[in-house]
Amino acid sequence: MITMSEDIRIREYKKGDYIYTKRLMEQLCESVGRKFEEERWKKHVSIRLSTGVGGMLMAVDEDDHCRAMAFVEVRSKPTGQYYQHYPRTDKYGYITNVVVDKKWRGKGVGTWLIKRAIEELKKAGIEIIRINVREDATEAKNLYEKIGFEKSYSVMEMDVSGKTD
Repeated sequence: MITMSEDIRIREYKKGDYIYTKRLMEQLCESVGRKFEEERWKKHVSIRLSTGVGGMLMAVDEDDHCRAMAFVEVRSKPTGQYYQHYPRTDKYGYITNVVVDKKWRGKGVGTWLIKRAIEELKKAGIEIIRINVREDATEAKNLYEKIGFEKSYSVMEMDVSGKTD
C-alpha cells in the first residue's frame, strides 16, 4: 500500500498533464477493445475542464507525473425527467473516466482519488454522486462498492452509426 501523503498526491489537471492523461486513456481504450482517438480526447478534455466542479483530478507521484485521473462534475437532472433516486435535489455529482496506470493498480491510488472526488463534490453541496462502470469491470465494481456506491440502474446502448470500428 502506498503512503498517499508521501508518494502520491491529488491535484487538479494542468496543461503539462496532457501526455500522461493520453497514456492513461490509451490503456483504458486497450482494456475495453476500443481504438484511442486523440482528437476526440483533446476535445473531450477541453469541454470537461471548462464545465465541471473539480474538472479533472490527478493522482501524481513525487515527480509530478500523473498515475491516475478522474473527471468530476456537477450535472442537473433533465427537466421533467423523474429519478426515484434523486428526490432531494435536482443536481448530482458525476465521476467518470477513472483510470489508474497499470503499474499503480492495487496500491490504493484509485480509492484515494475517488474519495477525494467525493469530498470535492460534497464541498459543492452535492448529496448524490454517480459513477459509471462497465458490467465486465469486476475490479472497478468491487472498488466502487467498497467505497459505498450501489448499483441503481443499468443503461442500454445501441450504435446506429453504421460504423464498424
